[in-house]
Formats: sequence, structure tokens, C-alpha cells
Amino acid sequence: MVNYRYFSYRLFIKLISLRRLVFIVMFVGVLVFFGLFSFGCSKKPVLNSVRPEDCPDVLIVPEDAFSINYSTPSNSRCAPNTYHLGFMLREQYPAENIRNFFEKHLKSHGWRKLKYRLMGPELKAGNWTVDSLPDSTTQTRNWEGGWVNDKDDVILIFLEYSSRQTNENESNVLYVTFALYKKESIKGFLSRYKHFHPEEFSGSNDANETRRE
Repeated sequence: MVNYRYFSYRLFIKLISLRRLVFIVMFVGVLVFFGLFSFGCSKKPVLNSVRPEDCPDVLIVPEDAFSINYSTPSNSRCAPNTYHLGFMLREQYPAENIRNFFEKHLKSHGWRKLKYRLMGPELKAGNWTVDSLPDSTTQTRNWEGGWVNDKDDVILIFLEYSSRQTNENESNVLYVTFALYKKESIKGFLSRYKHFHPEEFSGSNDANETRRE
């Protein structure tokens, strides 16, 4: 079973890569808000591959996934209103199948795709980035996307390939983090996003208030 903190660590690496140092202040805010590397859960979550009863129906797992881990308030002391699903699967880069899988599933349940990154609204969403640490043979390819519903709940999806240059087989293993944040736990970030991109919420009262500001 994959340690949930491993997925949190990979998220941490994404946020502090050299290409994102300009957002370090925002990253510190993320750490404070979600509980220091745990991204909404306690530092010592209880790992669980069995779907908990309080896991929202929208968080689904593809048939070919493995190393599945659920973290919800009931089974891992996550903060209220935060739900995480992590798993791995084998798919060639750029992971079009799983991205299409998520898009079709979420659209059918009334979710709208965010055009920019929730925690970095200056950056376009849906693009792959390549990161490698200095003096390291390990290279990571990262993708992230966000979705919102009419209740202002947010889904964040993170995809990552991580491989050593000497091992081509590793490049086919995709790490997936599929997380749902209810409005109460994400409203600060979503409010900032709406300030940057009110056009994506043109039909909502929040967007009208943002424009009046």
C-alpha cells in the first residue's frame, strides 16, 4: 500500500520547484491552511485501501488502478470537508486516457473545468511541466487541473510521472491524486481565483461582487 504522505511529499515537490519559486509566498499559505505537508489531513493519517462510507461518490477509481489509498475525515483524521484519493496506474505519457476519463466523468456530474490553476491563477491549467532537481537523475512530469461545481466545491487532480533516466520502465507509471474540497475548506483560494478570473463565474453573484470591488 502506498503511504499517503508520499503523495503529499510529491505535491510539495511540485510547489517548490525552481519554476514556481515566484509563488513561494502563496505556497506557505497552502502549508498553513492544509496543515503542514498533509494537505488537509493530519501528519499521521490512517492508511486505507477500502473505500470509506463518507467518501463522496464523485471520487471514483479506474478499473486498472492499483495501490489505492483513501483519506477522509472518518479514516485518516483529515480536516472536515476534505477528501483525498490516491492511486497509481500504467499509462504512457501524456496520459490522455485518464485525463479524458476524469473530464467525461466530472462533466457528466455538473462540474466545470477551471482554465487556470487554483493555487496559481496566473498560470494556465492543463499543461505538462518537466522538473528535475540539480545533480539528480530523476525527472518528473507534472500535470494539474481544477474543477468547480455550482456549490463552489472544488476538485483538484494531480498527475505525475517520475523516472530515473536509467530506467525507462518507470516512465509508464502514473501517480494520481484526486481530491475533493468542500466550499468551507477551499473558499479562500477560490475567492482569490474569482478575483483573477471573474469571467469564468459570470453567472454567479460572487463574480458580480468581485467586479464591483
